[in-house]
Amino acid sequence: MPEGAELNYIRSRVNLPTEKSSAEIARDIPAQIRARAFFSARVADAHILDRFRTITDDYMLGKIGRDEARNLMLEYARERGMDDGTRGMSNLASTARLNLMIDQNAAMAKAVGDYERMYSPTHLKLFPYVIYHASVGSKVPRSEHQQYDGMIFDKNDPWLVSHTPPWEFGCHCQLEECSEKKAGKTPELIQPLSPPEVANKVYSKSGFRFDPRHGFEEFDMSSIKDPAYRRETYRQMAFLAKRTDAETTFLAAPAKPVPVCAAPENMGEIKAALGEVKKAIDERKEGEGYEFPELQVSLGYIAKERFDAIGMQPDDNLEVIFESPGKSDYGMKHWENHHLNDWKKPEAVKKFIQMLSATLWNPEAKMENTLSKIGKRIDITSPDGRYVTSLWRKGHFWVYSIQSVWDMSGSLRGAPLDVRSQRQRKK
Repeated sequence: MPEGAELNYIRSRVNLPTEKSSAEIARDIPAQIRARAFFSARVADAHILDRFRTITDDYMLGKIGRDEARNLMLEYARERGMDDGTRGMSNLASTARLNLMIDQNAAMAKAVGDYERMYSPTHLKLFPYVIYHASVGSKVPRSEHQQYDGMIFDKNDPWLVSHTPPWEFGCHCQLEECSEKKAGKTPELIQPLSPPEVANKVYSKSGFRFDPRHGFEEFDMSSIKDPAYRRETYRQMAFLAKRTDAETTFLAAPAKPVPVCAAPENMGEIKAALGEVKKAIDERKEGEGYEFPELQVSLGYIAKERFDAIGMQPDDNLEVIFESPGKSDYGMKHWENHHLNDWKKPEAVKKFIQMLSATLWNPEAKMENTLSKIGKRIDITSPDGRYVTSLWRKGHFWVYSIQSVWDMSGSLRGAPLDVRSQRQRKK
């Protein structure tokens, strides 16, 4: 049973239906996105891809054998008229293509798990090298891979970034960890660290590239240049997050600096609303509840460029609303339960405006989107990392609640903010 990084990798990939060929996929979809996606050339039917993904995952999780997985996929493809009877790779139902799909995904997941183990501090200290074993068990070894057989590489060699197996479809190569003592017995096999022009030169007819580090990295969704593919990737990620325990975080960086929300013109109204909140807190007597003021003040609309970078639809453009009294997990109800003392401080209102200026209204702020089973969260971090604003989506509507706005030094926490679509506000 896979564990750790390998298990998380299996669960957190996104299904990516596509009509593109292998060459077009390599050209149009960045390697870091491909590394985190489940796809097959010219398979645009989401139902077929989802079924194949489920079967492949069951095989990698040890629930079924390889032959059973292939037969289930073959049966499903035939039921949908996807078997043209040929043996070539262009036939989705051919044994060769189904085997490749199963084996390649398993090899990539294993590589992520191996990377986590090999580059842990303990393993780096005990085994600073790896021995390259080419085409292990392959009936048709490739000369491009065989040339490295037996060579010993320092784990810090940039060559391994582009040549960690599998670095081509059907690659059967393996890396064996090696101690300094063992490597010293055959010093002639130890390779010098590779210069970048050598490290990045990979022989790949299909354009396949795989770097297991991508299994751990947050990736920039805006690196998918095709807006339609960006939206489809986001949609598939959201669907996957709802039905699994997977959590995926990605960066939403527009082409040029733009604030998450443009600074609003109603600053006086915002400060007045914050003043009412603070007054209610200050006037609260021991043992008594709040008389929460009913407030709803606009903090601006999330910029279209920011949502384009995430992959959300144009009609998902949201307005950020300062609203109270809120509920137990946000707003003044939340403050009462968790952050009351922070809002009793004299500088609370000023500090709150400072945080919004550093995050929500800052063109340089970093915006990250996290999808998980419990919902969708957007984290906005100031450039210096000091302030973070978190927005959550709630319910069936486009509703976000900024549950926490904080200074990483430990001061003011908790903010009564909703982000709602204009459509919902009218209701």
